[in-house]
Amino acid sequence: LLAINPTAQVAFMYLFGRVADRVGRKPPVVAGIAGSGAFALVAAAVPAPGGTPVQLLVAGAAFVVIAAAFSAMTTGALAFIGDVAPPDRESELMGLRSTAKGVGGILGPPVVGTLATATSMQVAFAAGSVLALAAAGLAAVGLIEPEDAATGHVDPPADAEPATD
Repeated sequence: LLAINPTAQVAFMYLFGRVADRVGRKPPVVAGIAGSGAFALVAAAVPAPGGTPVQLLVAGAAFVVIAAAFSAMTTGALAFIGDVAPPDRESELMGLRSTAKGVGGILGPPVVGTLATATSMQVAFAAGSVLALAAAGLAAVGLIEPEDAATGHVDPPADAEPATD
């Protein structure tokens, strides 16, 4: 069951990479963040009545949803960074994105686990979903699409300092 997520990511990374090249970087980023919220809602339904086969089916669906969400967000974000980062900071900014993701992976589980212990797993996942959907809304409103995501060419802002070697 745990292999569903990485297996699905193999296909979804390629798919959403193509999507990011065709429609721009913002749509996969926003869809990926919203998909994380959808994952939390599906995961909250895992202990629903219906017995083990139904629970396994719901858990499997949750892993497919998070694989798609992670893949969309990752490919869109990395392509976005590649488009807008000055050449001498591209790797640094991609590393910062990975670091932020890692910090979320370190802090998220204890916070959600504490909330689940104090309330219930369903409440904890619902709270995570609300946060993810709010973040998707912020990204939808605040994230500015690079000028030419389809070609990967973005002219730097007029006030940008020239890159130095």
